[in-house]
Amino acid sequence: MIGYTLQHGDTRGFLLDAKATCYRSGWGLLAGHDYQLVILPPDKWNDFDVPPCDASGTPGQGPFMKAAEGLRTCPDANYMELLIMVDGNKATLKKWRAILAGGGVYRAPCDGELSACSNDVTFMYWNNGGAIYVQVTCLN
Repeated sequence: MIGYTLQHGDTRGFLLDAKATCYRSGWGLLAGHDYQLVILPPDKWNDFDVPPCDASGTPGQGPFMKAAEGLRTCPDANYMELLIMVDGNKATLKKWRAILAGGGVYRAPCDGELSACSNDVTFMYWNNGGAIYVQVTCLN
């Protein structure tokens, strides 16, 4: 449920637990608006016994992870890569590495609630650890 829509110059942050299958921020985004995303400490999380990584995630390690790649929330993103969406809708999903390539800016494709998760096999979030802090600033 949206409690507040981010306006020009607003900055908010949230702690995203690696176990969250879809974190709903409670903040509204507006279609066509740009949002600067910055990762602040804590900034590491991990999948089971894989060494901790940052929001860019890590390639699958070992035969099980390689075999399960197609079962991830976003099969073509790294394991544990930060995924940003509107209303938890995969059609609006943007991978962290793509956001970084665009200067850390996410352009909302539609109105709705800012959502996020780490990228993992959809039924295996329970074995994740750690968290990252995401700061969001509305640029326009």
